[in-house]
Amino acid sequence: IKSLIVFVTYVLEVKYNGNVTQIFPRDLRNGSANLTLVCETDGFYPDNLNLTWYKNGTEMATGVNTTIQQISNGLYEASSSVEEIEAVQNGVVYTCQVSHLSLQTPVIANYTVVLPDISRLSKSTVN
Repeated sequence: IKSLIVFVTYVLEVKYNGNVTQIFPRDLRNGSANLTLVCETDGFYPDNLNLTWYKNGTEMATGVNTTIQQISNGLYEASSSVEEIEAVQNGVVYTCQVSHLSLQTPVIANYTVVLPDISRLSKSTVN
């Protein structure tokens, strides 16, 4: 009896299109706790993506909601939101960091809070 060994080779393509990761506010009201930021990225495969939020360099562990779904071309897209529970402050930097096994270094996107200067707003008087 002779043995027959068959080797099957599978090619796994790991892909990240490098589509720009976007970060934008969903809602921002001066001095309120109503800041929700959204980070979106797409064009990656496989779906094991790690998306991390930072506030001034410190990881945000609460208020994060991330969804990953397959799109029509077989690749994946991700959307993540983070809700700020503290009062919004001028100059705070929020960072969305995307890590994927096809990336040599993580992709990051920053959002810096810029609140309007209320001292420049004209005051109206009511008589």
